[in-house]
Amino acid sequence: MEKQRSEQKVSVSTKGLDYLNSKTPFVLSLSAGIIILAALGILFASNISFINFNSSSITSLESGLNATATQELQILVNATNYMKTAFLLFLPIIGIAGALLIYASVLMLKGNRKKKAMGGMLSVIFGVFTFLALFLLVPTFPVAIATLIGYFGTVGLQTSLSYILFMLGSLLGLFNGLALLYYMSNEKKKDES
Repeated sequence: MEKQRSEQKVSVSTKGLDYLNSKTPFVLSLSAGIIILAALGILFASNISFINFNSSSITSLESGLNATATQELQILVNATNYMKTAFLLFLPIIGIAGALLIYASVLMLKGNRKKKAMGGMLSVIFGVFTFLALFLLVPTFPVAIATLIGYFGTVGLQTSLSYILFMLGSLLGLFNGLALLYYMSNEKKKDES
């Protein structure tokens, strides 16, 4: 009786993994799509947000403002400058991550077992790489995001959502790659037994 239950659990687990493996290329393509959408969103929102802010316009505005308003304006300028720098850092990361994910999808769709495992590894690398980039390259970006939402409303919110999408895409790639590698190791064990 105990043995039957154990076998049933293994069967359910294997079926789940088989299903997950069959959906792997789709999930990775979805991740790539999320990343591309996020990149376009960041690009669009950043251009609108930053286009009218530069040192000379700030200097001329400051002359007609009281101390509190000047301080608030400086916070906004710092936030926009910070986000500009962050976006420039993200551009190469988005490009590398997107290419990596698309290549991983191709390997998983057309490759043999070895290539599928390689695709899983690439997906994991992609997930770790992009997720860490969000927190290591831009450690205080939530503060800048909050400032942008406060001052830019919809455009600031759009930028924020784009960054969140970027993070979700990277996590999706990470967990999907880990699941695939787990599946591959189970398949190898089955072959050996």
